[in-house]
Amino acid sequence: MKDFNQDGFLDLATGNNEGNVSILLGTGDGKFGTATKFPAFDGVQSIAAADFNGDGKIDLATAGSPSVLLGNGNGTFNTATKLPGVGSSSFVATGDFNGDGFPDIALTAGNTISVLLNKGNATFDTPTNFVVGGGVGTLAVGDLNGDGKLDLATVSGNISVLLNNGDGSFGSPANFSVGGDPFSVAIGDFNGDGKADLATLQRSNFLPGDFVSVLLGTGGGSFGSPTSFPVGILARSIAVEDFDRDGVLDLVVLNLFPGNVSVLLGTGTGSFGFATQFSVGNPAFFVASFDVNNDGKPDIATANLTGNVSVLLNTTPSNYTVTIARGANASELNSSDGTFLITLDNPVVKV
Repeated sequence: MKDFNQDGFLDLATGNNEGNVSILLGTGDGKFGTATKFPAFDGVQSIAAADFNGDGKIDLATAGSPSVLLGNGNGTFNTATKLPGVGSSSFVATGDFNGDGFPDIALTAGNTISVLLNKGNATFDTPTNFVVGGGVGTLAVGDLNGDGKLDLATVSGNISVLLNNGDGSFGSPANFSVGGDPFSVAIGDFNGDGKADLATLQRSNFLPGDFVSVLLGTGGGSFGSPTSFPVGILARSIAVEDFDRDGVLDLVVLNLFPGNVSVLLGTGTGSFGFATQFSVGNPAFFVASFDVNNDGKPDIATANLTGNVSVLLNTTPSNYTVTIARGANASELNSSDGTFLITLDNPVVKV
């Protein structure tokens, strides 16, 4: 979700098995226009957005038959160009992996992560492949060991972490067991200690459903034992945001059937409350969170199996309002030294 037409409003991009990318331009109030389709190649499985050629316009990279579509800055895109040396892939992510200021591309396929370094003009070097182990699923990009370089986390029967050497190459994967079959992974600091933590989805063969496992970072790219929290049935995708605006990261999990999302509010200690379910109206397979109506609250969008997108607007009430007055009462504040009187209406106090 990016601003593809440079109007200040977030837009949506989604792919389909027909090999198209659909762009829905946002109107700034949580609504979106009719989808416009742009041909990519066979079966678009995943999309990542970045300015790959440095012209200030957002471009797209796709997984499936990997390609790049350069943006025109008005919500339209040029003809897709295939990425070199990469076959069919399942997931795409982007980040500056060699620190040269240009966004690079990482793709998953089979048991391999392929990294393509950007030459700065949306052309890419021959991919470097990193073997992980089992079948690789989604990718998460972030600094997992606190050295300022973007690392990779993926699911491969375990959680596999590949630390960046700084030149776009990565070390051997370190595997962390979650005691089950992980499906998706996300990165966030869930206990506020300044270290990156991991959250992953795990399938369950038993009702009432699947669960999310959280592994707290111990520093240096290592992680502790998982703690699990129940979610819904057939959990497929996970995203991280602060939905209740309390300064603590929360989780949203997409459940394929019956088509809902589970929101788990963080406590700030690495633990999460009980999941609250919200229907998205259709079976869905991917979830993302952004502020689509510019009210300062993160909303939820899902890509649905029915060929459409669902948007859930965040209705969390504001915790408080702030009134600032200067020089209102000389006995209470000193306007000469810049003292201000701040009044909080309905404050939330945490002990």
